[in-house]
Amino acid sequence: MEDYDYNIHIPSQGAITQDAQATVDAITKSIQPIWRPDTSYFVRFKLKDTVDNGQGQQNFDYAYAFRTGGPLGFFHLDKDSTYGDIPVANSNNILEDTVGIIRDPNGNVVQRDLTPHPDLYPHTSLRAYIDYQRSYPNADGNIVNAKPLFYDDVTTKISMYFTSSYVSKLLDGWEDYQGLGKRGGTMKIIIKDPVEGISIINPPRLDTTEENIQLSQVDIPQTIEEWKEDDNPAIPPVLDQYFNMLNNGENCTGVVTLVKPKSHYRIVTPKRLKPQKLYTAQVLNFYWGNQQVNISQITEDLKLKYAKEVHKFVFQTSRYKDFPEQVNSCYIPYTDENGTAKTKEAVYEIERSIAANKLGAAWDIIQGTSNPLSEAIALQYQHPFDRILQGLFGIAPLEDAPTTEFNKIIDSTTGNVVALLIRNPEPFNHPKIPLEYINRSVDNKYGMIDVMKVAAGGGKPTVDQNYKVIYSKDYAQAIVMNAGQSITAEQLNFQFVYKVWNGTLYEVSDSRIVYNIKIN
Repeated sequence: MEDYDYNIHIPSQGAITQDAQATVDAITKSIQPIWRPDTSYFVRFKLKDTVDNGQGQQNFDYAYAFRTGGPLGFFHLDKDSTYGDIPVANSNNILEDTVGIIRDPNGNVVQRDLTPHPDLYPHTSLRAYIDYQRSYPNADGNIVNAKPLFYDDVTTKISMYFTSSYVSKLLDGWEDYQGLGKRGGTMKIIIKDPVEGISIINPPRLDTTEENIQLSQVDIPQTIEEWKEDDNPAIPPVLDQYFNMLNNGENCTGVVTLVKPKSHYRIVTPKRLKPQKLYTAQVLNFYWGNQQVNISQITEDLKLKYAKEVHKFVFQTSRYKDFPEQVNSCYIPYTDENGTAKTKEAVYEIERSIAANKLGAAWDIIQGTSNPLSEAIALQYQHPFDRILQGLFGIAPLEDAPTTEFNKIIDSTTGNVVALLIRNPEPFNHPKIPLEYINRSVDNKYGMIDVMKVAAGGGKPTVDQNYKVIYSKDYAQAIVMNAGQSITAEQLNFQFVYKVWNGTLYEVSDSRIVYNIKIN
């Protein structure tokens, strides 16, 4: 009897399809709401009970109300927020761990002198939302092997990317909605100089423009900020995995189109930076809700009341204003005995006795060809650049170069220039850029550094395909060799290329050629 009842009530194929489609629609045709801060909501549901094989159907009304707290940096400070609350042992009291106070069951504060631990809770700050891989400079504050920011260039930007598409709404104001009024707020990144006076209000204003920075009497770095649409937002790994499985599976039917969520990133243009400074970028979330605030005149009281730090990191500025200045530092100014100002090329010599098989191994490494001698020392010198320079050529790590310089590596046995070591005290490009975008290839007509040929009658210089280049891990050094493993040219021309991320791909921002560097 039980099997009979089960069999006659098995859903039809149409009912199963309808149920599956309802599931798909629930996923693809609904979105997670982003609630306005400091707003009360009343949600009403009308539900229908269809159990008992359709007998005794009836409707139910269900409703509840709730209130949202402030945005990021303010939410955990709300008096009604339970985020980070910990029950106190052997007591009815609650420890509000994010702010370091204990309250009794009636909400009264019974102890205030505890150390707060907001860093233990991800939603008290911006850290859990930052896309560290794409943000520049390094938003984790790691300056080891990082390229310093040029201190006054069109490419001098701070960009913050995020892992969630809704983060911009946690850091911005809200327009009026059905008479609820505006909610004022904005994200502001300020640049803190370690010698900045304590009496200086930073930022002096929130509506910063290039014009009012030029007119400002406050001698500190200031920033111009805007939200830009992210053309390549981060996709949750599980969705990306499903997308790849469905489109590449052998037994799957249909075509899956992944619609990327609309997302924004923050682009910051800093002004008045100074060379070779270690600055702190302090990310503030200003939120004044329905209050009236003069954003053109920030006071210390206003900042204390309406601004919360949600992240900070350090970064370093370059000794160079821009990329041309970095490349052209190979021309060293000096004054001759007659008092005349002149320049000389930063060209030096390094002599070592280098066996022919080691030169062959170095050339194979640069070409990406396997070589038994290279493989024998691969564990000791894991990076290919170090394997050539230290393992094969026997050149110990050198002191930092003071400028862009060209070092002729000379085989002391033959007197031949077998390779060139190009160095600079700073990376020529950001080490985060994948090597395939730095090397010369079919897609990249130019590598980061190339030897160039200049036609006798002039015309546009072209890459000399006889030379190949390998780069150090931090992109501050390069080794240049040719197939003959002997550079006999009297002079060479070198092109340097600087790339930046445009939101979708790495594009050439600037290139410079230094001509007629004396080699022989």
